[in-house]
Amino acid sequence: MKFCQPLESHLITELRDSNLSKDSLKKQNESLKDELLQTRRELSSFYKMQNHPSKIKEHSKETIAKIKELASNGVRALEIARTLGVSEPSVRKYR
Repeated sequence: MKFCQPLESHLITELRDSNLSKDSLKKQNESLKDELLQTRRELSSFYKMQNHPSKIKEHSKETIAKIKELASNGVRALEIARTLGVSEPSVRKYR
């Protein structure tokens, strides 16, 4: 029987070490899952912000009148946009 005791003791030690290692890996896995979920939330939030169009800037009546005047004189949309500091789509919208 004395021969079995060291073997049993060794097996118990191995089993305990294995369980400790398993517990440690389980904690690391949970931590990585938490980090992954947090990163996913941040990315989702980032993309939601990117998909919201910015507020459309309303142009003054004077600017709209200048756009119409320049367009009627044959000035190209790009030149009007650069001159007045507005976007080309705005020029096309109001000409």
